[in-house]
Amino acid sequence: MLALVRYSAVAVVFVFACGCGRIAFDHDGSGLSPHVEITPPVTLSDPGTLGGCPVIVWNGDGWTVAWNDARDHDTYFVRLDAAGVKQGGIVRVSNLLNLGSCPSLVWTGSEYLFEIAYQVCTDSFIEAYRFDARGALLGSVSSASTPVNTRLTWSIGWNGSGFHLTWNDSTLRFAQLDPTGRPIGTDFLLSTTAAVYSMVIGTPPGSVAIWSEDKEVRFATLAAGAVTYKMPIAATGSISQPVGAAWTGSELGLAWLTDPFHLWFAVADPATGETTDPDETTETIGQVRPLVASYPSGFGMVLTYPMAVPSMMFALRDASGAKVGNATSLADTGTSPAFTFGGDRFAVVYVVDNQIQLVFVKP
Repeated sequence: MLALVRYSAVAVVFVFACGCGRIAFDHDGSGLSPHVEITPPVTLSDPGTLGGCPVIVWNGDGWTVAWNDARDHDTYFVRLDAAGVKQGGIVRVSNLLNLGSCPSLVWTGSEYLFEIAYQVCTDSFIEAYRFDARGALLGSVSSASTPVNTRLTWSIGWNGSGFHLTWNDSTLRFAQLDPTGRPIGTDFLLSTTAAVYSMVIGTPPGSVAIWSEDKEVRFATLAAGAVTYKMPIAATGSISQPVGAAWTGSELGLAWLTDPFHLWFAVADPATGETTDPDETTETIGQVRPLVASYPSGFGMVLTYPMAVPSMMFALRDASGAKVGNATSLADTGTSPAFTFGGDRFAVVYVVDNQIQLVFVKP
């Protein structure tokens, strides 16, 4: 049972001029957090890459990082060992004739599934690609959705025996996919509102869909074609970016922004819909989507600040959602971060000068 506890708002001092000054964080007057160790950045992509929107997964022994290359708008990936050393070369996933978009990537416990959307004229499609643990293509490419007459945003999660896929066209919908990425049965409606900010997280034996709508954070459990809606979390003000979320094995950590750029965090039980009272932290103007990943002691967060230095910060929350220490600088420059936890560390990938870079954060 979750304790309904409200935490005090934390003041943050920030300074920047003309959108490009240095942010001075002073959460408690003691400087940057001593709770984490950050390794120097390593470049994963080849020279000449025009990389964007990287994703990363942990497979139990190492990491796999994928990205879209704007030279041909196709997806590429590289496998790394637990220390971040490349295992083999960079592998091309798709060949979509300059039509591909950013990838989604899931590790099932034995293989990888890539989901890549592309658009032909006015129709959008999502294709599924399977690769084994060594990086070899499995089977044939399959279509994961019916064509829709709009550009797609989508998310996918592994539910233990297959996948749940959510996407937006004029509504928010989801579909069940078999282990090869092919649809099972018909699509299901989640919301009649075109909720732009949505995601799905695998919570075996089901999944949880999370989205923002009508100044609320909403979530629903998905299992065997059934949708169970939970009590929404009221947001103070309009939600200005996608909701960040992570699964601990029993609870969800949820983070979201409201105008004027206040950061909120809550812990939710998807089985009951019970949540902690959202904890508010006033951060700084210009923050984009807060990313969340779980680890044994709670949650990590990556926060991005466009046109500021540092441009990315890392923060910790305990299992109840309370802050741990201070925010720590990840990189002076960098965009489009993604991260996850594996072994004894978080791995963060991001883009600097069109190259894909990796740092480790050890809590």
